[in-house]
Amino acid sequence: MAEGNTDAVTRACDMIEERTCGAGVPPRPSDIPLLAILATACEFTGEVARAREAANRWVLAAPLGPYAHYKLALVEQRLKNYPEASRRLYLAASLAGPDDDVLYAVRDALSALDVLQLQQIIALREVDYEFRLQLQSSPESALEAKGFALSAGAFQQLLAHRDDDLEYPLNRPRLLS
Repeated sequence: MAEGNTDAVTRACDMIEERTCGAGVPPRPSDIPLLAILATACEFTGEVARAREAANRWVLAAPLGPYAHYKLALVEQRLKNYPEASRRLYLAASLAGPDDDVLYAVRDALSALDVLQLQQIIALREVDYEFRLQLQSSPESALEAKGFALSAGAFQQLLAHRDDDLEYPLNRPRLLS
């Protein structure tokens, strides 16, 4: 992966998948490292649906593993399944120990997920008049209908600002003026 050789990564994925994903065979704890590699490699090569399958199998093999839930959350985010991504991130945080590195990664991912969604909400609000009206009258329903899942803090920020004040989500500077 470091060299960007997607053909070699794809061949490795096929070999790992053959070993760990037999028909109807539940994953074993010994499969965990291979499933972690498979999920990452598939995501790297753009096979996000395949990465989701590998991450799901990783979660089955390690249901109390915060890293497995974290990886599945990142894949769900790439698939724009924000409610599931958020749920998995919170689950990963609850399973992590107080000094676990994944806890810091989860905090960053939750913040990034809110920023991403707020940017998408702002963009959608600009082009979808019906969404803008729904957002003003029933924000929770409008967001849920479009598949958004903001944290409580981001939702409060959305409610606290007028339409034109939301250009800088979560007080992050704009990259383009």
